[in-house]
Amino acid sequence: MNTRMVNDNFISTLTYLGKCEDPLASKERWIDLSGLEEKEAIAIREIESIGVGVTAEAQKVFNDLSKSKIESIGVGVVEEAQKSFDAFSKTYPMEQDLVVEILPFPVMRAQIVAVNMALKKKIFAQKSSRASNGVYFFMDDKMKKVAVFKPEEEEDEGDGRWRKGEKANREVAAYLLDLPKDREGDGFGGVPPTTMVRCVDFKGDREKRWIKGSLQQFIPNQKWYVHGESSDDIFSLPDFQKMTLLDIRYGNTDRNQDNILNKGGKLIPIDHGECFPKEFYASRLDWTIWKMAVIPYLPEMVEYVKTLDVDKDLEILRTNGIELADRAKFVFRIQHMVLKLGVLGGYVPKDIGDLLIRGLGTLYYNCMARCTDVTLILNSLEDSIKDALQFTRDSRTETESMAQRESMAQRESMTHRESMLSREERKTETKPRESIFRRTLRLRSQVDGIKEVDKEKSSTRTVSSRSAYLHNIKEEAIATREIKSIGVGATAEAQKIFDAFSKTLPVQWVNKDILVSGEVRICSPYHDDCVTGGTTTARDQIKAVLKQVRQELQLGTGDN
Repeated sequence: MNTRMVNDNFISTLTYLGKCEDPLASKERWIDLSGLEEKEAIAIREIESIGVGVTAEAQKVFNDLSKSKIESIGVGVVEEAQKSFDAFSKTYPMEQDLVVEILPFPVMRAQIVAVNMALKKKIFAQKSSRASNGVYFFMDDKMKKVAVFKPEEEEDEGDGRWRKGEKANREVAAYLLDLPKDREGDGFGGVPPTTMVRCVDFKGDREKRWIKGSLQQFIPNQKWYVHGESSDDIFSLPDFQKMTLLDIRYGNTDRNQDNILNKGGKLIPIDHGECFPKEFYASRLDWTIWKMAVIPYLPEMVEYVKTLDVDKDLEILRTNGIELADRAKFVFRIQHMVLKLGVLGGYVPKDIGDLLIRGLGTLYYNCMARCTDVTLILNSLEDSIKDALQFTRDSRTETESMAQRESMAQRESMTHRESMLSREERKTETKPRESIFRRTLRLRSQVDGIKEVDKEKSSTRTVSSRSAYLHNIKEEAIATREIKSIGVGATAEAQKIFDAFSKTLPVQWVNKDILVSGEVRICSPYHDDCVTGGTTTARDQIKAVLKQVRQELQLGTGDN
């Protein structure tokens, strides 16, 4: 007979007909079987209601919730207590659907209770169709999304870069190291509350098997970007810089627009499963092309970086059950080095981000080839990172200077062209065509001349001739753009419209048609009813701009 008793504290609830020194000795005991199942069930429920090693406050919370028939667990449990709970759950049937597994303090208590209530009402998780990893949305009893669950067993291994279970740990680690001092709400970098849980039967497939994974608070996203367009100006500079510090510190290899959420104008970074890598992988950091990426770090960001300690970070993870592999710890230390050298050295986010996009692997392996001692390797790597950051900044400033000179030359060219066109208006239509043709030939000859000179000097070019070479490239680019901006055979009126559009929108000539943004055409005679192609919304916008342009140029509205 199997009575399934586990604790002699509850033996007193049974009735014994015989007495012996050991009431659990199967050969010597005699038990009254009347009401045994009911008494056993009561004993098991009493065992379940006691959190082993939990604080009095945690037990009180549990008791309050249990009175409302809401199943929960002992929050604030130590690791030993959680192990006892897990071991007990493998033998005895449990009613809880979601169980917090790690973190010695409650992170998502309200969401977990809401999910438990929903699962008992057969409101199961919904799987995302967009994510490459397994991602499930948990609902509350009102069918509202409250949490995002990522099972370890459904993680994408990323061509061998990750092992199953590593990404869930990294999701939790990203929040632990970003944790606010009051341990509530979003962290310094805005990472939503995240914890580790075990789930059972959350898909509705009646599979009574515990599945481990990360659980993160669901954040409703307000669409903030269109692919191929820059819409980052809706976010504040402090929020942007906090995200960049987080990505550099964690060695994030995948920061794209889809894992940046907009919560009423507040930037919320998510999806940190590919942080804390084990190798120096090249990073994808889309924020390096944002306008704010060239703004120096604010004083509060610099002060925050000064407070960071890599050893304390690793200890925080260790005490919460997350132990990074030795190789991942080493890469994490190097990321800390890059962060402090970059921010405290006065570099802007773009400088540091561009270095990480190229990858630190080459620098590291070059240092290993030169040195054998670990200390010497780290010192050499530090010097190499400093040099690489300086080179990145010099390249950026040189590119910015060239762009400014190019923009100034373009404005001067446009001013000159406008004055030329105003004089051409007084001539016949044939004359402007001839002038444009001659101008095109002249500009093309300039381009050909620049290319020929460059070809002759390419074999003997030195550092001293670099400035002249860049000047030739700039002149070629300006001349080429001027050629493309002139409509051969177009009227003076059409050229004016083209020039007005080019100040705010990407335009080009296609024969005598003006192509705007690569999809909408403005055909001759360039009136409202001559706008074709693209979507209805795009055509309406171009029509409105065209009408305003014609009014400003005093060409009439073009209405028929």
